[in-house]
Amino acid sequence: MGEAELDLVALAPSDNLRYLVGFSPVADERACMLLVTSESALVLMPSLNAEQAAAKAPELELVTWDDDAGPVDALRGTLERGGGAKARRAAVDPEMRAEHFLLLQEAVPEATFVTASVAVRPLREVKADEELRLLSAAAQAADDAVRAACSACRQGASELDVAEAAAAAFHASGCEEVLFTIVAGGPNGAFPHHHSGRRALDAGDAVVIDIGARLNGYASDLTRMAFVCSPSERNL
Repeated sequence: MGEAELDLVALAPSDNLRYLVGFSPVADERACMLLVTSESALVLMPSLNAEQAAAKAPELELVTWDDDAGPVDALRGTLERGGGAKARRAAVDPEMRAEHFLLLQEAVPEATFVTASVAVRPLREVKADEELRLLSAAAQAADDAVRAACSACRQGASELDVAEAAAAAFHASGCEEVLFTIVAGGPNGAFPHHHSGRRALDAGDAVVIDIGARLNGYASDLTRMAFVCSPSERNL
């Protein structure tokens, strides 16, 4: 923050927050943000999620707000307490919801805002040995899932059958979340983000398999091409 001349960094539930504190709540409509200044690091937290957050990251200092009161007063109080209310240069998580960013802008009216990437990216670019191990495990889970999907590409199987084979393999690898399982057979392969459906695969079909999941917080994204039986002359 000092190098980027920042008085305040506000991070939303995101991979940036997960990287820094090891936990990220669900990014829903309730305002939630880590507010970091030179004096403190406080978390504005909906009371609905406070118990879980305290269990996941007990070192965090939470300032909670209730639905009946709303987040505005709690946000202003958190900024006053942490020394961020008079920030001149603030950085905001690029994944923060626009409605929450507007609340922050109103609470710190004198600030110029930039993306929090200027502060977080230099940290995340340097991979520790443990992080490399976790990245490798996530990649291995994706490799296993795409192999399972390719094995499920049989004549008569549906795109959903193949997608379910990939999802099952991700879960077998211990992934906590399957992010997407795009399976596009034959003509559906022309659609970049096809929704896997009930179309039955036919002999000679080219099948686009685009899958990803989250393991220990790290997301994978792998795309491969498979053929049902042997490729048709056109596909060759």
